[in-house]
Amino acid sequence: MILEHVNVNSELHGRSLLCHAILCNNDEAAEILLRRGANIEFCVRTTDGAEFLPIHLASKRGLLHVLKVLITHKCNLDAQTEKGETPLMLCIIHDHQECFLELINSGADLAARDKDGNTVMEIAKQTGKTAFVYQTVCNVILSGRKLYSSDLQTFSPLHYAAHHGNAEVIRELLKRKEADIDQQDKTGLTAAMIAAQGGQIEAFKVLVFLGANISVKNMEGGDTMKLAEQAGYKDQCEEVLCNAIMAGVLKGADFQEIHFAARKGNCELLDHLLEHGHSVNSLDKYGSTPLMITVREGYPDACKLLLTRGADCHISNTAGETALSLAQKVASKMVEGIILDHIARKVVLTGAQLLKHTKQGKGAPHLKSVKLLSSGVISWGGSKKRNLLCIEACIGASQEFLNNRKNQDAGKNELNLFRVATKNGKEIHFDAAANFSAELWTRGINLLVKETLGSS
Repeated sequence: MILEHVNVNSELHGRSLLCHAILCNNDEAAEILLRRGANIEFCVRTTDGAEFLPIHLASKRGLLHVLKVLITHKCNLDAQTEKGETPLMLCIIHDHQECFLELINSGADLAARDKDGNTVMEIAKQTGKTAFVYQTVCNVILSGRKLYSSDLQTFSPLHYAAHHGNAEVIRELLKRKEADIDQQDKTGLTAAMIAAQGGQIEAFKVLVFLGANISVKNMEGGDTMKLAEQAGYKDQCEEVLCNAIMAGVLKGADFQEIHFAARKGNCELLDHLLEHGHSVNSLDKYGSTPLMITVREGYPDACKLLLTRGADCHISNTAGETALSLAQKVASKMVEGIILDHIARKVVLTGAQLLKHTKQGKGAPHLKSVKLLSSGVISWGGSKKRNLLCIEACIGASQEFLNNRKNQDAGKNELNLFRVATKNGKEIHFDAAANFSAELWTRGINLLVKETLGSS
């Protein structure tokens, strides 16, 4: 009745009738006024410079029923005060949890900033309200509702869940396809990066297994594992990657799985990757093979595995290093021995043209095609006399050989000389060419003889 004689937008002390209804927490009066055309965006201006709208009044005072009326009548959920505060921010500052929930359920912008540049989440942190804001946001997501963010680089629900390590929320967001798993924030961080550098391992695992690309770089050029290493979570994150590789779900265009496995010395993972078609001699950006990496890291078992699967010892990286030179450089005698054994075995089993001396050095040497059979027999021809079972090989010539060749430059090529003792009591001298040193021949023969004796 009164409204038939009064302007619905008339003011008293600078406030509209709607504002007075809100101050009285009278949601029914607010409803009637709005139906009669009251200005829902009426701006109150005070003498001290404050400026606010009806929704700010309701949010600041925590008037849930009034707030619902305003929302129903399509008020601006993200209207700002003179300080740039939105209704969401006021609910946080004044600890009105139900109003905060109502606003985000209604689509209030979680990416809003005040005039000082503070975001909704930064204000929550500054005012000590992080816990209730976090719980409310997670509950809304898990209830199936979609949050609104006008700028995913400022606020991304996926990044937020990763930061707090909430694997359940991450699964829900990705299941509903509401988030780009590799979305980057304003500093270039993905959700996987945030989880990794924050030590949120379960969240990191969920992201990796659901397809996060760990090769993405942030604005400083760091990738996920670089950030994990810097933050002290390298081992935990690498364990996740190992499991993801075994499961065949790891994504990362620049991530070289077999080199990663080599760096870890993980034989099970290396074997799995090789079985699934990865090249044993693939090169990383430095020209290093997986074998070189296992040598550098000092993993003898991984070295053996790669060698048995066809790793090439002779490949050089961009620094001109081979697997053998790296082993010598890092002073790993065990690994160096493994490499030398492999090379020596290949040399003697493949065979080469060697000078075979006759009559303990008295006769003229002859060029023969010599090789060692896997049975431990050294062979340089088809007859039985030219196929003898070895007992031992030694570098250098015997004293008898040297005496017999006193006047025949015996010491001229002594470094290339080696001798083989056979089971029938003979001692045969060979002169190895430069590419097949006496050391490798001696090592290879003794290695196979030892294996033959061991197996028998």
